[in-house]
Amino acid sequence: MRRLCCVALLLVLAVPAAVSARTWLVNSGGTGDAPTIQAGIDSAAAPDTVLLADGTFSGPGNRDIDFSGKAITVMSESGIASQCIVNCGGTSEENHRGFLFESGETQGSHLYNLTITGAYYSSGAAVACYYTSPSLTNCYFTANTATTAGGGIDMVNSAATITCCFFTANSATAGGGAIYMEMSTPTISGCSFSANTCGYSGGGVYCHGETPNISFCMFLGNLAVRGGGMYLDGSCTASITNCTFWKNRATQAGGGMECFGASPTITDCAFAADSSGFGGGAIHLGSSDGPGLSNTLIAFSRTGSAIHCDPPGGSIGLMCCNIYGNEGGDWTGCLAVHAGINGNFSADPLFCDMPTGDLSVETCSPCLAGNNTCGVDIGARMSGCSCGEATEPATWGRIKAMYR
Repeated sequence: MRRLCCVALLLVLAVPAAVSARTWLVNSGGTGDAPTIQAGIDSAAAPDTVLLADGTFSGPGNRDIDFSGKAITVMSESGIASQCIVNCGGTSEENHRGFLFESGETQGSHLYNLTITGAYYSSGAAVACYYTSPSLTNCYFTANTATTAGGGIDMVNSAATITCCFFTANSATAGGGAIYMEMSTPTISGCSFSANTCGYSGGGVYCHGETPNISFCMFLGNLAVRGGGMYLDGSCTASITNCTFWKNRATQAGGGMECFGASPTITDCAFAADSSGFGGGAIHLGSSDGPGLSNTLIAFSRTGSAIHCDPPGGSIGLMCCNIYGNEGGDWTGCLAVHAGINGNFSADPLFCDMPTGDLSVETCSPCLAGNNTCGVDIGARMSGCSCGEATEPATWGRIKAMYR
């Protein structure tokens, strides 16, 4: 009986320790409550916080960091990601990544307000999420390199939550310059993907299978052989909502996006000034299956038609879409049967300032709910300037001149 009482007492005493949080301060110079980020994580227990002072963290213990399954938060002290930098110092001769989640981490494992740069790894250079679902918020992923997939993040069977993160100038050789996801169902919202590159598919994002939810994201100036902004295959049924694709480029097919055996749902999105080498300035459909588009704008693709279907009879659904000013044609090929029905039309969207990537529209734009027969807003950016205030008349000649 005494032994049972002792065990019960230990359990009671353990409760406050389990729910009370401690903060472990780490300075880049090796001082604080722990000398390195890894040491801080090793010392912490749920729901502790490992707080990183502003500065650049590098070297052993500040790269190849393993959360070890702990439901803790690693975050910057100032809350300014650009001032709290994890520099992995990876090279082709000496590979290093940023953070690893592979021990059952859930959304209680949180990475917040950090910059991760200089990672060089086979996959998931900055962050790897394998059969785990951590939360990443307001993190900057810059100049990280994967020799295969996921220069920024590699996900396998993950339901990670990625919010308000910035992916810039990351690269991968095979898939997903910024993010590669396989059989994963992440929620990605409010993120920006710019100037990421891939040697094959998905300059920004690569999705293989499952149903990620991607919303309120921007894909700007990403580059790949196929799917400059995004590449979807293997029955990926992504939900893509309120996203902007601007000036992405594919040297072969799908400047903004390529779908191969994938059937995403694309709603309230805008594609503008994307380009491809031979198929689909904005979207290339590479199989008989295809996406369903609603309330979506595709305008001023710089090469190729708005959407190219291969085979030509590919299936695609459109409702309340505006397809306008695409160099290789608007309602052509597999889109021809959709022209003028189900609220689809072709009219100048009247962008406020497309040359700078501002895809908001004039108050008299046909993309606004009060100015079209569907009574819905079309595209990802709403009214941003008064009627007649656009910086340039949107003629095709002027659009081409912007990129010479």
